[in-house]
Amino acid sequence: MSSAAAKKPRASVGSSRLPNAPRRPVALVIGASRGLGRQIAFTLVTRGGYSVGVAAKSTSSAPNDDSKLPGTVYSVCREINEAMGGASHAQVALPIPCNVLHLPDIQRAVQSVVREFGGIDLVVYNAGAIWWDAVSATPTKRYELMHGVNTRGCYEAVQAVLPIFTKQNSGVMHIRRCGEHRALCVTLMLVVCVVWMVRCVAICVDITATVQSISEW
Repeated sequence: MSSAAAKKPRASVGSSRLPNAPRRPVALVIGASRGLGRQIAFTLVTRGGYSVGVAAKSTSSAPNDDSKLPGTVYSVCREINEAMGGASHAQVALPIPCNVLHLPDIQRAVQSVVREFGGIDLVVYNAGAIWWDAVSATPTKRYELMHGVNTRGCYEAVQAVLPIFTKQNSGVMHIRRCGEHRALCVTLMLVVCVVWMVRCVAICVDITATVQSISEW
């Protein structure tokens, strides 16, 4: 067998790509089961020519819950694949259950996309948690949830995908701008700055008093 034949590329196990077929650009959208995330995933496939991993915590619709938009990772992928020709075409959307509070879920999402589509070119981190209240009325558990979803989860997603981007020498990470958290973030920064200034003033007063007492002594 010739070396050329031995190196003939093959589709990965479980992959929907055909052997020797050119790879479509690949995206992973985290937080894509409804709303803006769902639309991003849909548009990337139907207008951008991407294959997409649809990652989110929502795997089943909550009955009689009017506070949330309908949608799961499975319904979004079904909608996308049907728009692209259904069973007569290769599947271009992969449902991935993913809770961003759990690092293994994020790592598994990245690995699943690479295994299914052969690489990853774009990650959109759209997961988010909000709390519409003042800092004084925000429980610590709620703050920890927002920090875990909005900050730590995003950081862990970057960590998970960075080795792949480095190996490919290419890749883009898009992070949703959390405008709804701006007031909370600014308030927290102001609190930190005020506390820091108070402590600095207190230290300066102590030093001044000490120097004055020494000079009088």
